[in-house]
Amino acid sequence: MLAILNEDMIVRVSSKGTTEIGTFPKGVGLERLRFDGEKVIDLADLEIIHVRIPGELHAIPVPGSQPVTMTYADRKYLVNEGGTLRVLTNTEREEAGIKKFNSQHKARLRAGLVKSIGDSGDQIADISKLLFLVVDYLVNDSVETKDALVDISASTNGVYSLSETKTNLIKMGDSLKSVLPEYHNKLEVK
Repeated sequence: MLAILNEDMIVRVSSKGTTEIGTFPKGVGLERLRFDGEKVIDLADLEIIHVRIPGELHAIPVPGSQPVTMTYADRKYLVNEGGTLRVLTNTEREEAGIKKFNSQHKARLRAGLVKSIGDSGDQIADISKLLFLVVDYLVNDSVETKDALVDISASTNGVYSLSETKTNLIKMGDSLKSVLPEYHNKLEVK
């Protein structure tokens, strides 16, 4: 069987090919097969695969490749750390899976929030309305406004942890104390 090769990679089996590669296993795609100059090799049978960049796997050393102890199934866990290619450890894979799950879960929760309380523009508008209610109550001592605030407070009671909110706002305040003065001073034209 004739094939067109790119280094050891079998690009295509073709009568126009220039290299006789013999036969190869049925049911195995070309993406997994390589030709070492003598025979077709299935990357799934190797314990050491030569990798130039994650995703470019070779059965034999090629310029710029590194031998990596791995299976073909490990290819999706290849990383390049400062020019050294390696396979993520099981712990790193688990951590990445947890991180991905948490990120997806957070995205689902955000989508649920948008459905229930609107996007960030809607939320800012609602915060502005609430701020106006508070200012109105503080300035005018309006009974009607107080009743509205009491109703709002009752309906949102338990939505946010008061102690957690307090802790977060104090941290934010401490952080802002160190950042805002410098921010505003640099904005002043002198």
